[in-house]
Amino acid sequence: MAILDRVRRASPWWVLAAYVVIAWLLLQIVRAAAQSLELPPWIFTVAWVLLLIGLPIVAATSFIQHRHVTPLMPPDGPAPARDDDAIRQVFTWSNTLVGGLGGFIALAISATAWILSGPEARLMDLAAETLEAPVDRESPTDAASGAFRELARAIQGMDVDGTLALYDDGPGFSHAFGAELIEGRAAFDLQIRDGFSALREIPTWEVDQLTATELDPNTVLIVARIREVAIDTTGARRAYAGVLTNVFVRRDDGWRISYGHSVADTIDESGGSN
Repeated sequence: MAILDRVRRASPWWVLAAYVVIAWLLLQIVRAAAQSLELPPWIFTVAWVLLLIGLPIVAATSFIQHRHVTPLMPPDGPAPARDDDAIRQVFTWSNTLVGGLGGFIALAISATAWILSGPEARLMDLAAETLEAPVDRESPTDAASGAFRELARAIQGMDVDGTLALYDDGPGFSHAFGAELIEGRAAFDLQIRDGFSALREIPTWEVDQLTATELDPNTVLIVARIREVAIDTTGARRAYAGVLTNVFVRRDDGWRISYGHSVADTIDESGGSN
C-alpha cells in the first residue's frame, strides 16, 4: 500500500510524534463519547491502556521497518537475506494496524454490550464504583449540632409541632425541667404545649455557647448555654438564661433528643409589652 510505504520510509521520530497526536485525539473522542453516553469510567481507562501499550509497538515497528528499507530492484539483483527477517515479518505496519484496530473494536463492543445490558446491570456497576469511592459523611457531632439548631429555630418561631418533632418517642424518653422529671412523651408533649399556649411570642431564643461530645457513633451529648426573651399572653416580658443538656440519638429519619435536662434563671421580668 502506498500509505504504508510512505510510513515505512518516514523517520521513526516523525512516526512517534504523529502517534502521540493521534492518541491524544482518540482519547478526546473516547472521553466525549463516554460522557454523552454515560459510559462507565473504565472505558476511558481501557482506551488509555491500549494506546499506552501501542506506543512501544509502534516505536519498534517504525525503527525496524525504516532500517530495512531497500530499493525494490537493487542494481546488482535481489536484496540479500538478513538474519532478522523473521522479526521484520512480525513487526509490520499491517500487523500493528490490525492489532490496534482490533483492540479498539473490542472496546467498542464492550461499551455497546454495557449500554444494551439494561439499567439493572448499569446500576450495579455504578453502585460498585460508589462503594469504592471515598464517602464524605457528616460527623455525628456536626449532625447533632445541626439538629439542636433546628430545635432553636422551631422554639423561637413558636412552632410547637416542629419543636416536638425533634424529641424521640422511644419508651425510655425522659426530660427534666430543673428538679421536675418528666417521663414519657405523652406527659412531655402536654408540658410543652401548655408552655407554648401561655406565650404570645418569643422574640429571642439564642445559643451563646454549644459543645458537642460524641459518646458513640449513634449518640451525641449536646450542652448549650441559652438565653430566652418571651412575651406571655398578658403582655408580660420574661427573660431567662440557662443551660440545656440533651442527649441526641441517631434514628432512621435523623437525630432526636432522647434525654434532656434544662435549668434556667430569670434575669429580667417586667410588666407590659416591650
